[in-house]
Amino acid sequence: MKLIGRRNFISGLSLGGGATVLLPLCRRLIKQAQGATADDRRAFFITTNQGWSTEADDRMVTGPGYKPGANSMMFKSNVRSESDWDLPAMFEPLKAHQKQMTVLFGFKNFMNSGGAPHGSGMSTLTGTAVLNPDEDGSPPGSISIDRFLGKELKQRHGDLVDSTNMATLMYGQYQTSTSADGKGKAADAFATPVKAYAAYFGAATNLTPRQVESTLALDKSLWDGLTADIDRVRMKLAGFERQKLDQALESARALEMKLAARAQMPTTSQKPIAPKHNEGTLTNATVQGFVDVSVQAHTFGLTHVSHVAMHGYNTESDSRRSVIPDIREDDTHNRVFHGDQGNYATIEEREADVRKINVWQSKQVARILEQLAAAPGSAGTLADDTLIVWINAGGYMHHRGHFNHPVVMIGNLHGKIRAPLWMDLTQYVSGQLYRLEGKRHICDAYVTIANALNVPITSFGDASLCKGAVPGVLA
Repeated sequence: MKLIGRRNFISGLSLGGGATVLLPLCRRLIKQAQGATADDRRAFFITTNQGWSTEADDRMVTGPGYKPGANSMMFKSNVRSESDWDLPAMFEPLKAHQKQMTVLFGFKNFMNSGGAPHGSGMSTLTGTAVLNPDEDGSPPGSISIDRFLGKELKQRHGDLVDSTNMATLMYGQYQTSTSADGKGKAADAFATPVKAYAAYFGAATNLTPRQVESTLALDKSLWDGLTADIDRVRMKLAGFERQKLDQALESARALEMKLAARAQMPTTSQKPIAPKHNEGTLTNATVQGFVDVSVQAHTFGLTHVSHVAMHGYNTESDSRRSVIPDIREDDTHNRVFHGDQGNYATIEEREADVRKINVWQSKQVARILEQLAAAPGSAGTLADDTLIVWINAGGYMHHRGHFNHPVVMIGNLHGKIRAPLWMDLTQYVSGQLYRLEGKRHICDAYVTIANALNVPITSFGDASLCKGAVPGVLA
């Protein structure tokens, strides 16, 4: 992670074919200097675990007349049309953002382990089967959508970081991110907010406050250092090519003046406030620290993609009181989602704890939106530029929920995505204990998300299962 050197910049100039082709970063700078609205679309992935609802909900399913909304906490909503629906109770902290919400459900995905089908695990963000399906924590089968988009947008915008990736340690042993850099390559994740901050903003990256002071991730000193080199290149050019270079330099100098003005702004002229929480286990403070550092990375121009995991490596996380003190059971795996009696006298008491967990997660998403809304974006705020994608690794429910994955998105990317939108892609499967199944694979959701970010792909993950973007989602 280091800034582009001046000689690397010059080597990236291609002055053939009657035109000047600049590095992606420089193209972005010139567009902004000319006053053009930048294509500054961003993605923020949130993954949670255990499933959206309790195990008991689907055991009450009695026949083909069952539809989402009858028993599941996630889908207790009065849906009048795709654009007119009541906000489910678990999303109450996101009430102010309902008009920006897109709820899709009915995506299948691979389970992490053939012997313990608790959820998609390392298939959650990749859409491909894991390499060793009979082992928990198996290596991923391909790159995850967050890392893929991070690399694509880094090239486009000249970011310093592919994507930020933060996740707690499970049992104090290994990072719990479901991000992957490729087949068999689980992506590195920072386990504490302090370590993430140090890497992105501290001495470890050799970044000064001036070098991270704006979303441009570039300052006046770079242009100063380029002057002599550019003059030498200019002398070798003639006619149209010299004219195009002069136009580029004129735009760059205009941008330089903007940078100088921004340096006086207190919100962007210094490093963000460092977090104090340095615990790698799942606590309220840990997750909030992850959120804060991730948003700072966007605000200070380091990346266009982030992933925050609020869960265990597979879908297990059995100590929730460190996050939500007033739930009845620490053992959320066996007591809350499996339906073991524990401290619960009724199903309703267990459902109340699931709701508390889901509401707490909604609060963290709201925290992201509030902070993004406080930062300037390409044409409004960073919240306007950002698509938040929330996926539960357990899917619709704790066991076999990977047959019916909901995908919750917030943000319409300046009208690119239809919102509010409630789209049901499920189908009834007879003769099964768990009767609702997705009509499409989750790869299709990821193609849709990529296209919304102007990354024109037609397939992702397992190409044999991918049909392409979901019709009716993109405006």
